[in-house]
Amino acid sequence: MGKKGFAGKALLFAAAMVFAGLGQSASARDWHTTPSSLATEYTQIVDTTDKRVVFLWWIAAPAMNEPTLAPILEKYFILGIAKAEIDPAIDVRFVDLEAPGVLGTDGKPLKLVKEEDQPPGVVTILAGFKSVLVRAIGPMGKGMKLFVYEPGPIGACKPGKVSIPLNGEVYTYDTPIPGCPKP
Repeated sequence: MGKKGFAGKALLFAAAMVFAGLGQSASARDWHTTPSSLATEYTQIVDTTDKRVVFLWWIAAPAMNEPTLAPILEKYFILGIAKAEIDPAIDVRFVDLEAPGVLGTDGKPLKLVKEEDQPPGVVTILAGFKSVLVRAIGPMGKGMKLFVYEPGPIGACKPGKVSIPLNGEVYTYDTPIPGCPKP
């Protein structure tokens, strides 16, 4: 298989992963957007090359459209990451990731909340997301790791920036994210 054919299959794999149940429609673009759909689209990053797919998902309150989750999602920065290495036979191997250093607007690292220190509300949210991810996107859901940080000065609807250095790439989110209420 040529390099272009493999790249196309890797991109197709990534697209299928995103569209397979994480709130996105299968159309080229949403026709009837909502604040939640705009936020969901923005908070998901898919980075593909010929040999890997990296999927990041900031689980932010505006994307969830669930008022009962908002206080927890505003108090913590929850990041899901899946990294898959792909070979030309389309065998996929998920890489076990350590928590990346996440940097806030001020360039200072956000504090990782260790699993044993996570409050019950966060533990419940993570368990629910893990279950949904596995059912919705199968192996990619199983391969996704969820990390919890204290957001410090970062908020989905406050002006700022989040940077996530990961394997030689720096992924960023500018805030406020699309879908936040207008001031």
